[in-house]
Amino acid sequence: MKISFKWNPLFIGLVVAAFLSTPLMAIEKEIVKTGNIKGWLDLNQIYLQALQSSESDIEPESFEFSEKDFEKLQFDEEFRTEYLELMFFIEETCVTSTTRTPACQRLISSIEKTSLEECLGLNEDASPSQQVEQLGSDLMPILAAGNKNNPHSAYSTSNGVKNMIARLRQNLRKNCTASRCSGSRRPGTTGKCYRYVKWGLMAGGYSKNYIGGVHARDAGPHLRGIGFKNIMGPNVNSRNAPVGAILVYTGGKSGHIEVKAGANEYLSDFSSSGPIDSRTSARRLIGVYVK
Repeated sequence: MKISFKWNPLFIGLVVAAFLSTPLMAIEKEIVKTGNIKGWLDLNQIYLQALQSSESDIEPESFEFSEKDFEKLQFDEEFRTEYLELMFFIEETCVTSTTRTPACQRLISSIEKTSLEECLGLNEDASPSQQVEQLGSDLMPILAAGNKNNPHSAYSTSNGVKNMIARLRQNLRKNCTASRCSGSRRPGTTGKCYRYVKWGLMAGGYSKNYIGGVHARDAGPHLRGIGFKNIMGPNVNSRNAPVGAILVYTGGKSGHIEVKAGANEYLSDFSSSGPIDSRTSARRLIGVYVK
C-alpha cells in the first residue's frame, strides 16, 4: 500500500492540524488498537468505494489495504498518521459534495449508524489526555466485537468483560491474596497470575466466590465449572482470541493465565503488550476460555 498526497502542503498542514484535535481520529486509532483485522478491512472497503466514486485527486490504488498493511498500521506511527489523514479527506469529500454518490452515502450512513456516536459524550473539563483515555475505555468493548458475524461479540462487549478488565488494571499495583487486594506495589509479576485473574472473574460477576485451584495450568475445570468454554482450535490462538478471553498455558512450575484486554494488552498480575507464548517457548497455550 502506498499513500501519496497531491494537495498544497500548507493546506494539508492546516486541515491535518484541525483533524488531529477531533475525536474522530482518536476513534479510528482505537479501532486500530483493537487488532480486529476483518473489521478494519471491511471499514477500509467502505472508504475505498467512497473514494472511487468521488471527485478526488487521490488515486484509489493508494488506498488498497491488506492484512500486511494492518501490521504496519499498528506499529508505524508515520504510516498510521498518513492513513488516517487520508480517511479524513475522503470523509470531507463525501460530506461536502454537492452530488452525493451512493458509495459516499453508504460511508456517511455507516459512520452514523455505528455505536461510535455514543462514545463522544466527553467531559468538557477533562484534559486532552483524559479525554483520549475515556474514549479508549468507552470504545474498547464496542470495537473489540468488530464484525457482526463475530460469534463472541456479545461476550466481548458485555459489562462483565468490561468490569473484569477494569479490575485487573486496578490490581496491577495492589497486593492480592485469597482474601483481599490492598496496599500498593511496583508493577511487575508476582508469580501469582491465577490469583489476580480470580479477582477479575469476581469483579465481572462470573463467580460469586474465589474459585478453586492453585496452579494456573489447572484453571480449565474451574472455568468450565462457572460456565466458560474452551474455544481454542486451529483458527483460534492467543493473538486472535476475542477480547475478554481467558488464556491458559502450561509450562514451568504452574503454567500461566492471563486475560486478553485488547490487541496489545494482556493482563494478569502484570500487563504486557503481547501474549506470553509470543515471548517464550516455555509457555504453551492449552485453553482460550469465553462465556
